[in-house]
Amino acid sequence: MTIPRLLTAAVFVTGVAAGAAADDNPPWVKPEQARAKAAVTGKPILYFVSTDLTPGATTLLGGLDRMFGARALRPKWDEFLWVKVADLKTMDLVRANSVNEMIIWDPDQNELFRGVVKEVPEAEKGMDAALKKYAPRPIPYKKYDKVLVQDAADSLKPLILVFADESKDSLAVLAALEDRMVAQVTAKCEFSRFAFKKDNPDCKRWNIVSAPTLIVLDVTKEEGPKATAERTSGRKTPPEIKSLLTRALKSLEKKSN
Repeated sequence: MTIPRLLTAAVFVTGVAAGAAADDNPPWVKPEQARAKAAVTGKPILYFVSTDLTPGATTLLGGLDRMFGARALRPKWDEFLWVKVADLKTMDLVRANSVNEMIIWDPDQNELFRGVVKEVPEAEKGMDAALKKYAPRPIPYKKYDKVLVQDAADSLKPLILVFADESKDSLAVLAALEDRMVAQVTAKCEFSRFAFKKDNPDCKRWNIVSAPTLIVLDVTKEEGPKATAERTSGRKTPPEIKSLLTRALKSLEKKSN
């Protein structure tokens, strides 16, 4: 006769029932490792409080984190970077309030989800909610004209001119612009897209010799090529696009102060 193992926490029952094994867990990493990887990969960080919140606490409460080994959650392992909250520094960082609290941040530390999860369905629902909130954003390209330039100037939004064709590099840049890690930045900018063709007068006006090419306009200056604040050509990754747009936003913020 086999004697069932006693569980150290009642909340572990659901995780085991859902198919979690003692040594079957997501790839937990240290907080600093997660933040570094998030900046490169764009993956959100999932923090899970698996210890009590008493001063000096460093002992993990047995079994709480094992719910994430459930079969239902395994497909989501690669969607997140995983961190166990088991020290006061990390608790303060994520403003932990309770054991079993799951906190999900995007790479910029914007909160996507926070809640106490004790069962696999609760955890899955929270992860789905975070991923839905942290999603790619289509670019609302607008026709380039003086009205658009004036609107961007009035709202102090960078105006980005996108010259692209059907090449793989152009498609990669267009996808990077819509990437989820760039979405919060693109929402603060205006965009106009042009087809790159040798006989296109717009390409001649802006001296575009290859695609993809991005031009950042300083909307505080008179409309035209002389208002170019920055331009870049070739394939770009989402972090590179994000960096470009962030510089444009910071430049306009300085001018407005």
